[in-house]
Amino acid sequence: MMLVAWMLATAAVPGSAGPLTPQAQFDQATAALVAGKWSDAAAGFHALGERSGVTQRTRAIAAMREGGALAHLDRGEAESVLHRGLELASPNDPDLRDDRANTLLALAGIERANFDFTAARRDLEAARAATDDPVTQLGSLLSLTGVTMFDEDDAALRYSDEAVRFIAAHKVALDLEGQVHDLRGQVLLNRGDVAGAIVELNIALKDFGGLTTHTDLDDVNVRANLGLAYLLAKNQDKARKLMAMTGEGRVPDNLMLGAPADSNVPSCGGGITPEDVVVVDFGIGDDGAVLYARPIYASHRGPMAVEFARAVYSWSWQPEWVKKVPLFYRVGARIELRCTTASNRPSPIRLLQVDLDAWLDAQHVPPAADDESEARRIPKLRAQLTEREKKGEDVSLIPVLVALAHSSGTTFQEAHEMYVRADGIAEAAHAPAPVRTFLAIKKSLPVSSKRRDEDAFLASLAAMLQEPSIAGDARSAATVRLQLAQERSYREPLSSSKDLDAIIEDKRLDPHDPLRVGALLQMAALKAQQKDLAGARHYYDQTGLNDQQCALVDAQPVKVRGTASERDYPEEAREWGLSGWARTEFDVRADGSTRNVRTVMAYPPFVFGPSIEQVVARQKYTQTFRPEGGLGCGGESFQQGFHYVTPGGY
Repeated sequence: MMLVAWMLATAAVPGSAGPLTPQAQFDQATAALVAGKWSDAAAGFHALGERSGVTQRTRAIAAMREGGALAHLDRGEAESVLHRGLELASPNDPDLRDDRANTLLALAGIERANFDFTAARRDLEAARAATDDPVTQLGSLLSLTGVTMFDEDDAALRYSDEAVRFIAAHKVALDLEGQVHDLRGQVLLNRGDVAGAIVELNIALKDFGGLTTHTDLDDVNVRANLGLAYLLAKNQDKARKLMAMTGEGRVPDNLMLGAPADSNVPSCGGGITPEDVVVVDFGIGDDGAVLYARPIYASHRGPMAVEFARAVYSWSWQPEWVKKVPLFYRVGARIELRCTTASNRPSPIRLLQVDLDAWLDAQHVPPAADDESEARRIPKLRAQLTEREKKGEDVSLIPVLVALAHSSGTTFQEAHEMYVRADGIAEAAHAPAPVRTFLAIKKSLPVSSKRRDEDAFLASLAAMLQEPSIAGDARSAATVRLQLAQERSYREPLSSSKDLDAIIEDKRLDPHDPLRVGALLQMAALKAQQKDLAGARHYYDQTGLNDQQCALVDAQPVKVRGTASERDYPEEAREWGLSGWARTEFDVRADGSTRNVRTVMAYPPFVFGPSIEQVVARQKYTQTFRPEGGLGCGGESFQQGFHYVTPGGY
């Protein structure tokens, strides 16, 4: 309860005219806070805190409450305002206990959202110590259970036990009891006690009303948790039935929650093995950005679970598509994840971006706005572009245009126009050949996978080699030729060989230049496909690589056989009307066969991964060449996604 009598020495009520008194200003801001009018509350408390003549105590309360309102608005300055309020507040003032507790809870919420679970645990404990208010006590226990669930100690179990004792001693609403049992079930699930988790989650399901046609986010959450527990218990029938009642994989009109436009998962190593699996719960906003991400299950405790959730938070979806999916199906979505063993090897075009960055740096051009999430980065980039456009068609526009064009949230047509514009600015600024080549290739990229668009791209690349500025620069010419060779390698091997020979014979390139080494590897692969193993060995030996080494630029295998069919649809998923997708990662052997096939991403969890792995296992790719016949590139992994959609979408 918010008490005001002790707030200020003066309690005058303002007259019909003139500025508000401090007390009236406080009353007005408090009313806005209670009504959930966060912007009004934040502005009111900020003005009160800045007012001359008010006491430090008043400033402390104003800052704590302003910070709480800002936290509700998800404003970046909320954390610093909350900390300022705590610093101003006397820790020995008993009348400030509730405000201190609320401030600590708000801080813990921000820290948890930023994946700093250690700091969140500290502030949640401090909130419990600051007040004996029952609501704060139980809320802190539930949050503490969440932030310690994947810790290697037994803290989460102790917190959940205490929460169970609390609801036994106090009369609380059934849905609150359900939250307590749901969290305890998750704790047990992550400790390997699947049977105990099923008991707790069934209690939670009953508290939320059971398996009825009524469905809200609480129902979805506990059903999904119980379904996951039954999956881990190998009870497929109960698991699929529960999943069918969560909405996962059952979006109307086949508007299935598709794969993100850009995504990443943690690399294997540092305590994460290829066999480890994590399930993350997340929501997607209208702009395609992830609203929140939290780990639900991990195959072992430790920091791994939080690391995967942090990765999901940086993902983005195409805004135009995601708006078509009802919000209900975009909140509380779950995904199965594993680490990646793929190495980060750039395309030939990407190598020229180093030249672009170096040139812009020499021109003292500030970099483009950055953010972990492409969806959240786009508004920053567009605002930055608008600001820089005030100077006209200036070189400072280039990094922003390139960043926007490369973004997953930009359409093909927009990207083309941005690259054309950037190239025009670069030409006027007399940019060096590698910079112009980079932009020339980018603005010529095909806008679809249709044959005519791909042929137009090849024609553009061939025309670039007639440009004196490109032909006269060794790295520019080699990049264009290597791109041509890669595009033609399967359909036009003879033309591909001519382009590769031109790179290999270009004396202007260093013998160990990555573009030349890439050309040698592609030539070795072409010779192997033609059964000329002596010729393949001749070119491979010039690379200086051993059988297990990867070049910076290497031949990308092209799939030549193996697609998914109706018979690959999992029978259980078909029976329950589930749609979904999975992304696999696998090695390609020198003979083009696949091995080490594993699911790295799947929606819904544990449904489509195994069947899609079987599809990939029978696929065939173009051959590469390694003298000992091992992997095409010493453990290099490739990713491929598949989508299954049920008729009718239900």
